[in-house]
Amino acid sequence: MSDCMSRTTPGRQPSSVISGYNLQAARVENLTIDGNRQANVHLNGLPRSGIFLYRAFGTVVEGCVVRNYNGDGISFQQSNDVTVLDA
Repeated sequence: MSDCMSRTTPGRQPSSVISGYNLQAARVENLTIDGNRQANVHLNGLPRSGIFLYRAFGTVVEGCVVRNYNGDGISFQQSNDVTVLDA
């Protein structure tokens, strides 16, 4: 995995719980992300996902659940051959 992180910028809530950038043949498996929908701030125009992948090629997301979260559960952009199983 080239770059996978959960990050916070000072003064700003993270836009995604799990983020992966520039990945090839990576796997995200057996995770449950249980948010707090009432406490999550709505971010206008910013991506907010439980699992966010950017330029992820040949990546597999398997056995993952995202619930009670404001935004996308699983999101990927500019990616090819992403497989999502049992999510």
